Amino acid sequence: MKEISNMIAIYRKSFAANKLFFTLTFTFALAIVLTLYAAAKTTYINPAAGYNLSINNTIYITDSGSVGIGKTVNLSEKLTLEGGNFLQNSGNPTHKGSITDAGATELDGAQGIYVSGKYAYVAGNLDNGVEILDISDPSSPKHVGKFNDSDHPNAELDGTWGIYVSGKYAYVTGQVDDGVEILDISDPSNPRHVGSITDDATTELAGALGIYVSGKYAYVASPNDNGVEILDISGIDAPTASIGNIAASSIEVWDNADIGNNLYVRNGINVGGSILSDGPVSFYNKSLTINSLGNVGIGIWNATAKLHVNGSSGTLFRITGTVGNGDNCNWSNSGDGVNCTGLNADYAELYSSSEKLEAGDVVVIDNENEEFIRKSYMPFDTKVLGVVSTRAAIIIEEHSIVAMGLDYDQDPLNPPVALAGRVPVKVTSENGFIEKGDLLTTSSTKGYAMKCEVYEIEDSKSWKSAKERLNEKCSSAILGKALQPCYEETCKIMAFVALQ
Repeated sequence: MKEISNMIAIYRKSFAANKLFFTLTFTFALAIVLTLYAAAKTTYINPAAGYNLSINNTIYITDSGSVGIGKTVNLSEKLTLEGGNFLQNSGNPTHKGSITDAGATELDGAQGIYVSGKYAYVAGNLDNGVEILDISDPSSPKHVGKFNDSDHPNAELDGTWGIYVSGKYAYVTGQVDDGVEILDISDPSNPRHVGSITDDATTELAGALGIYVSGKYAYVASPNDNGVEILDISGIDAPTASIGNIAASSIEVWDNADIGNNLYVRNGINVGGSILSDGPVSFYNKSLTINSLGNVGIGIWNATAKLHVNGSSGTLFRITGTVGNGDNCNWSNSGDGVNCTGLNADYAELYSSSEKLEAGDVVVIDNENEEFIRKSYMPFDTKVLGVVSTRAAIIIEEHSIVAMGLDYDQDPLNPPVALAGRVPVKVTSENGFIEKGDLLTTSSTKGYAMKCEVYEIEDSKSWKSAKERLNEKCSSAILGKALQPCYEETCKIMAFVALQ
């Protein structure tokens, strides 16, 4: 306080003649000093601790300009509040818009209200109904739909009071009806009665007023019964549901889930059965995609082939184990990769069929329909005509060539039939496993070929006898020669079609 004493001495020497002026000046100076002294106790600079300002150990300002209230460390945000609440005065509300009851609305005695999305659902107590308003423009709410107690014989809306909306349903209390009404509001312009319940000896719904829905339960306040009624509303679940937004820790679907737009899964998806999608499907940042044409892309979004693999380096694709033969290719392992070594090349003609056919079917002349074909159905059938082509090199119809070396959109009732050349064919091992070079004929399995082998030939004593026995079965019934083996019950293999 040395500074104060010096100031007093100076004032005494300078203003001794004027005591009143001295007294006033001294009092003013003393007040300033005391104020600075008090501030010096609560406000101080503390750069060593990383703060520019600290007030009463409550408010802290860091070197970077962050402010902490009640928090001294880790002030990562511009304003950090700890150990209290934040209160913001919003000011006075102002008028935005309104709507009053008219002949087309149910707003007389408007009581309860619930807002969901762009719609407001209002309980009209005196109108005994529910009014649905479009509030997408708050300055001009518009009537969208309504439902009145008289619209359904089982409705419980007399004395409409409380209302709660969950999903596509509105749950409404009817004070006079002592009950709860459930409306389907999936079409806001046409709400429909779904179900209702009224008070009885087992419930507490007399004079039902307030209502709240959580999960599969509705909670209803009953002033007349002095109680609360809890209703299980899971029974009103429909086989399908339309939900705007849903947040849940887990969702279990027992039957089907139909997603109208996009389904985003943040973590993983585990499907026990199958996935059916009408649109493109992609996984893990489009690393695996299936487009609307059914093309599968790996490392590429717009796959242009049934399997389109795209990569910049390394082995693009590897198959371990046995590699089967496709309709259009013979596959063979080559080092670390797989190469396509063959394409079918057949000559085909369009034929009318008395039944739907598909690629690889063995066909015969239909005796019951002139100039028609059908699937083969008996072994060693001399009416064999050929095999339905998969992708013919040349397709003719009467005197014209209709396709040559191109993909052809086949008509199952007017398919191209391979008359000669290399083509995939359905085969069965009912007459023994098929080896390369085996002759093929019709089998008892519809649309399938089998090898043409007669085991009694081994017992023949001469080639002439064996040839006679073979001709008894296979003469004029051979459709071609196997180019690949079949060691399964059924296969689709490459064969060279050559009728005999």
